[in-house]
Amino acid sequence: MNIAIIEDHALFADLLAKLCRRDFKFDVVLVETQGLRALPVLRKLKPDLVLLDISLPDVDGLDIAKTILRDLPKTRILALSSLRAAVTMKRVRDLGIHGFVDKRIQNVGMLKEAIDMVSRGLGYFSPVFNETVGPLLRDPKAYYRAPAPRPRAPGRDCADHRDHRLGHAPGGRRVPGGGNERLCRKADHRR
Repeated sequence: MNIAIIEDHALFADLLAKLCRRDFKFDVVLVETQGLRALPVLRKLKPDLVLLDISLPDVDGLDIAKTILRDLPKTRILALSSLRAAVTMKRVRDLGIHGFVDKRIQNVGMLKEAIDMVSRGLGYFSPVFNETVGPLLRDPKAYYRAPAPRPRAPGRDCADHRDHRLGHAPGGRRVPGGGNERLCRKADHRR
């Protein structure tokens, strides 16, 4: 099985790679600390499994997961994070990521179990994930918080109209009234 690791902490990434090689006999085809640098390599190598830190310095790891799931539908994703917010857990669930490991409380044994289960086509979600998402599944109205928009560099194109819906024009200018889809420079995003 081919595996890719995208983790911004080099020491942890190296330990993950050694664990996967030694205990699972996986072929680690990529170890990367930057999400945007990893994407073209992932498209080329088409790994069977990606261990993905969802808190990366250069890009939202969940945006990377969304791209992987769209472009490489056979690739399984095990998300790694110390983020425990309900908004994060909901995004993980809604994207269809195959597993989630909480880096704060999980030990090596649980990590090995998660890697084993996700690599075999099963799901694995740490207890904190289930504790957070469980109430949302029982009562969908319990979830009312929308993800906050990420700041954009001035002059960049929109990201799926996220900023437009919030009333921002390209370049980061606030425009009263919102609904600025026609201001986007991407031709397929204009109305």
